[in-house]
Parts: sequence; C-alpha cells; structure tokens
Amino acid sequence: MRRQTVLIALESATFELVKKLMDAGKLPNIAKLAREGMCEKALGVLPSHPPTGYATIATGAYPGTHGITCTMVHNPGEPMFEFHHGNFTDSVLAETLWEAADKAGQRTVVLNYHTGTWPPKNARNGVAVQPITLAKTPTYQTEPPNLEDTPLKNLAAITQIELQPAQAWVNIERCGSDPLEMSQPILLEAESGEHADVLCQGLFGNVRPLKNKWKATVTYHVLITKSGGEGYDRVLICRAKDGSSAICTLEPGKWGPWVTTEFNTGKGMAEGMNRYKVLTLTRDGRAFRIIGSGITQTSPGGWSYPESIGTELVKEIGPPPSEIRCMTRTDFNPRTLYTLQPWLPLETYVEDFTVQCQWLKNAALHLLKTAQPDLLALAYRPTDMVEHIAWPFIDPGCPGYNSEEAVIWWGILERLYQQVDDLVGSLRAAVGKDGIVALASTHGKTSPPLMQRVYVQNILARAGLLSFSVNPRTNGVEIDWSKTKAVQARSIHIYVNLKGRDPDGIVAPGEEYESVRDQIINAFHAVRDPKTGKCPFTLALRKEDAAILGLHGDRVGDVVFALADGYHPVTHPVMGEGGGPTPDLQVTSYLCKSGIHGWQLPTTSYGIGSMGCLLVMAGGGIKEGARCKPPVHLVDLAPTLAHAAGLPCPAQAEGRVLQEIVE
Repeated sequence: MRRQTVLIALESATFELVKKLMDAGKLPNIAKLAREGMCEKALGVLPSHPPTGYATIATGAYPGTHGITCTMVHNPGEPMFEFHHGNFTDSVLAETLWEAADKAGQRTVVLNYHTGTWPPKNARNGVAVQPITLAKTPTYQTEPPNLEDTPLKNLAAITQIELQPAQAWVNIERCGSDPLEMSQPILLEAESGEHADVLCQGLFGNVRPLKNKWKATVTYHVLITKSGGEGYDRVLICRAKDGSSAICTLEPGKWGPWVTTEFNTGKGMAEGMNRYKVLTLTRDGRAFRIIGSGITQTSPGGWSYPESIGTELVKEIGPPPSEIRCMTRTDFNPRTLYTLQPWLPLETYVEDFTVQCQWLKNAALHLLKTAQPDLLALAYRPTDMVEHIAWPFIDPGCPGYNSEEAVIWWGILERLYQQVDDLVGSLRAAVGKDGIVALASTHGKTSPPLMQRVYVQNILARAGLLSFSVNPRTNGVEIDWSKTKAVQARSIHIYVNLKGRDPDGIVAPGEEYESVRDQIINAFHAVRDPKTGKCPFTLALRKEDAAILGLHGDRVGDVVFALADGYHPVTHPVMGEGGGPTPDLQVTSYLCKSGIHGWQLPTTSYGIGSMGCLLVMAGGGIKEGARCKPPVHLVDLAPTLAHAAGLPCPAQAEGRVLQEIVE
C-alpha cells in the first residue's frame, strides 16, 4: 500500500537536547509523533558533517557507497587540494529515495534538501526547489566593528560609515526634514554560476563556481530624515540620489518589506529579493546601523525544476529567505552572535530562523496540495548553527556556563525547535493519519570544557612525511610536493602523494606506499596530550580497514582517523619562529566556545550531548509506540521508510528494514 510520505531532515538536532524539550512538554507535535510511532537515537556516520548525514538519510548507504565522505569531495587524479562541494547531484554516487521513486513513476518533491538535489537527475515526475543566494548584504554602522580576537576578520561583512548632510539629492522635499545620508552607498556584489558544481582550490579552500560564472554589482543610496521634525526616525533606500526612486522606507527596529534587486549577468537580468532592518538610529542622528538579509534569486532558472515552480512559489507564498550563518563565538556575551553579519542582536537572528522555517512550511504545504507527491523531502539548516552557538551556555561542564545565561539560551533553543514542532504538526495534519512523517538529524553535537587542537599536518612533518614553508611574497603556507609523501586533505582523510594517481606524486605504489601508511599510523599512535598523557587519536586505519566504518572507495583517504572527544584537528600547517615549520607543536589547548562535531566516532558522548542522531517516525505502516532492537543506524531510515510507505528502496541502500516497528 502506497502512503503519502514526508521526510524532514534537520542539520544536527542533537537527540538529548530534543528529547529534553519533548519531555518538558515544549514540543507537543514531535512528542505525539514519537508516541504514535517510534523515537530512537541512531548511530550516524563518520565524519559527522552535514553533507555526509544528508546523503546517508537520502540513500540509506554509508559514505563510502554514496561518495560524500566529507563536506568536500576529492576525486582521484585531481590536484591534492582541489575539492568539489558535496551538496550537488553529481557528487552523490548512490540512488536517493526520490530518484528511486521517480524512476518507478511516483511523484516526488525535494525542497531545500542540501545533498543530492541539484541539478535533478533524470527527473520525470519530480519537483525540486533549491534556493540560491545571489548576494550577501553587508552591515553598515557608524561605530567601528568590534572584531578583536576573531579568526574571521576576512569574512566579516561589516562597513563603518558616517552620517553626513545629504548632498546633491533631488525630490526629497516630502521625505522629511534635515536629511542625512550615508557617507557611502550600499554595495551589493552578486556572483553566481550554474547551480551544479562548486570547486575549492588551495590549502584553505577558495570556493568558486565552475560553470557560467558571472559577477554584477548594484548600489543603493540611503537617506535618513525626520518625519515629524523632532528626531531622526525614517530611512529611505533609493536607487539613486532621488527621493522618488526609493525602493523601501524603514522604521527603526522593524523589518522592511521585501524588495527586488536586478543584476545584469551579461546574458540577461537575474532578479532577487531581500529585506532590510534598521537596528540603531538615535534621534540625534549620531548612531546608525542597518542590516539586510541575503538576496535570494526569484527570477526563473537554476533553482527550481520545473522552472515555473519557483515563479509559482514566489507569487503564492513569497521569496525564499536567505539564512544568516552563525560562526564560532569569540566572547561569552549571550545576547550577541558572531556571524557573517557581525554582532547581530540575538532577537534579530531568532526572527531570521523563524521566517526560514515558516517559508519551508508554507512551501511544503503548497506543494503537497498542488503537486500531490508520494514523497516530499525537505531540510532545515538553522538547528546546527544555533546549537553551535548555544552549546557552551547550556552545558554545565563548559567554561562559559552560568545559570542565568543557560535560561536565555534554553529559551532560544525552545523557540527554534518550536518552529520545527510547528512544521512537523502542520505536515502531519496535511498527510493524514494514513500518511507517514519521518524526522531525522544528520548528526549530534558535544562541547568539552577544554578543546585540544591536534596539528595533524605538523605531526606528519615531524615524521618526515610533509615539507612546508612560508612564501615570503604572499606570507602564505606552501607545501613542497617534491618532498611531501603524505598530507591531510579534508577532515579525517590522509592521502599518500602517490605516483600514477596524484599529479605531483613521489611515492611508488606497492612496498613504499605501504611503508608510508605504516609511518602515518605509527606517528598518530605516538602522539600524546601533554596534559593527560593520552593519545588524542581514537583510531587510525588503512582505507581498506576503514570499510568497517562504511568508508571505502576512491573518495576515501589512504589513511582515515578519528579523534577522541575534546580534540579538534587543525588542517593547516603551523609555522614557528624564523618562518620555519614547528614540528614539535602537536597538541595545544583552548577554551571551547562552540558545540562540535565532525571528527569523533558516532558513539561519542560528552556532557549533555552526543553524536547520536534523532530519528522519529509515525504514520500508516508504523506500529504505535514501537521500539527498535539496538543498535539503530541512520542508514536504516531509508529502507524502513520505503518499506512502510510502499516506495521503492534506493538501489544501493545498506541499512536494514526495522522490521520490529513496521506492520
């Protein structure tokens, strides 16, 4: 019997955290879903990065089989530091649930799912929506940016400006009195290409689209006025220094309307939409701060299939909002976040993740009604970023913890997951009691009190396997491939610089290759944490032995490692005094200011969290109150869901059908 099915994938969503909110009665719809079906902590995959988890959920296969063995994919024969993004269809080697269903003539919708979605492969009965952000909007403010002690200065999209008397403006008589202007215009820089593949090059992964790349810029002028003559309280964003060209009028503390921006790509116009918000405007005009959401594409082409679906969604429910990505915290002020839009007030970020989830819900409900799919799959990303930021403030074992801040952050997490809860409840009602709703997370999260950096490249250098230096012209680290036998390339993967495979290979296949791999493993096993005397490496395996972890094939390093909880690999070589390598620098400590995931085994747990994945499923074909025989693996979701829903199982699925929960 075929049943309409909804699959919701959450980026991160730590099992213990969600379970605590459920038990406290904060997530009634998810709790009801669990009572009516099953709720388990599933073992995820290594590495525990979002793309590997998304691909595992979609295919029911392990990373070696589906090919997404890290956030980025490295193909044999390409330069060692050339990577392709794991999000795109061509990177996924295994069949997904929606591809299997489409091939069988069933209707599918894939919405904002971040791996194996775009461009659609051989879709005959499918709908795919993968929103594109054309441009980020910088933050403009009169105060100097407070970016001390952050490793992300080069990413900070913040510009200091002055407010000055408006000059050379026309048609502003009705805009208000005593007009001021920003000392420079808002500059929007758009860059895009085919939404099909992204290439990263270099040791630090410079990202660029591969195909049909274009760049375009648009400027807007900002006018600040007094609407009533008693203080500055009105902001106009204009196409030119002309009051009649305003695209929106803003009030302090409120989001403005959605506005349209057009970019000339050289082959036509690309259209996108975003919103602006004035965070600060003092009555005397001395302090000012304005932010904008990212500009998401709304014109047809490259983000929806069929193209008409994108136009329909924009018309019926509005433009897809662009998320504001949080980055690692640099302080312990619980009311601000360090993001690509720096020091965003917390409430504004809450507004941002709320509008994202609401758009996903409305888009899913619309497509369930109009496309009537047998399977709808969607993904929601802010759960990962918010958990990253919140974790040091909610786990009593972390140095940033105190009870007052914990209340604030549990409140933020509650609001975040209540958005997910509303999404679950709405979609459960839409498919009815005979339909199926499954909720799964890509991985979990922990946050040890004292994080230990493990300098993997330096360990290889100390073993005589890696040679690097600083280029005096660029001040950048460069690897001498003529003397390098092994290098870390991607989070848990060590590659031997092999003749006949790698462009600069120097290690002969056979006996020398095996000797180098032995040296790598021995070097890792010999490392000791100077504080504890323990080895930070949980394991170091040859690639053929890593098959027991589901890591095999051409996209896996020659040696694979995992770290104990509390350790974080540093992927770039570290230089010492005089510009030379520092091979003795192997493990150092720093205060943990973020929840972590990625390099630990799926069984890892610490404090209030673990790497375990959330798995909740209920509906027709699922036994009420069912319990699984442990262990439950994330790869079990796809075959179980397919079995219960009457969908074809993905061809390369390696998980089992959880027979104990299906009718």
